[in-house]
Amino acid sequence: MNIRLDSSLEFRWEQTELDRALSPNVLMGMPHLTPFGLSESWLLKELGHRHWLLVARAANMEDADFRDRGGREVYAAISALSMKGVKLLRIKANSVLTISSSVRRISRTQCWSRHDLEANGTPAGSVEMISTFVVRAREGDNHSIARVSIDGLPEIDQRGFPQVAAALRSKTAAVHFGFHLDQTEVRARKTFEPDVVRDFNGAGLLYFSNFPAIADGIIRQELGFYPAQLESFDRDVFYAGNLNAGDIVDVELVSAKLAGRDFGSYVRILRHNGAQIASIYLRGRTCG
Repeated sequence: MNIRLDSSLEFRWEQTELDRALSPNVLMGMPHLTPFGLSESWLLKELGHRHWLLVARAANMEDADFRDRGGREVYAAISALSMKGVKLLRIKANSVLTISSSVRRISRTQCWSRHDLEANGTPAGSVEMISTFVVRAREGDNHSIARVSIDGLPEIDQRGFPQVAAALRSKTAAVHFGFHLDQTEVRARKTFEPDVVRDFNGAGLLYFSNFPAIADGIIRQELGFYPAQLESFDRDVFYAGNLNAGDIVDVELVSAKLAGRDFGSYVRILRHNGAQIASIYLRGRTCG
């Protein structure tokens, strides 16, 4: 919010469109829910939207219409996602979901945000996101996406999850969530064609929020297990590319394990040419 001093010398709150869009409380209803509780897909879409608005507000913009120096539209491609201690099952119809958010810049081309969740005042987990400013080098071609820097943002601060993401991206980390990143044998593989209307966003990109859903699909297929039924879970996703409409992907269930109530899985998504575009790690506790 901005504070404006009027002629009577009294402080008055002037709320911007960005402030209204970032209201912390959301009343849960059918659009937000699945039969098991809060929809992970809806949650990620909402937090991705808030991330973009937070970046715009940090840049002192009135809206989130970012442009590069040549006037091309700039997008915030989510490059890494970390969900910790998320409890979707406890969020039901008429629950009030409270989202407390913060944002900072972590490089010339990247921003980070954190969103702490509460359901009716009870902690329900946290979500961290890293986005990269990108433009299309060739109009309409999502394979030509390239990084771009944006001026006017705060100083760089790389603490915490951004360091983990950087280690995964540079391949200096060998293990994540207990899974070996270089494992070549896979438990199962299937092909999948994302739907341009259902799975792509308004920027014409495969929506980052749908990558976990694609991974969960092969887990359900192979194990008959719905990750949405986990009592509490952590999920990390590292993105390395995107698709054009009509592209086919290979979804690989590299490994999955259930020991007592503890579940874990590692899924890779690749273009048909073998280029990996995402790695998705999940661990959680089933209901006792």
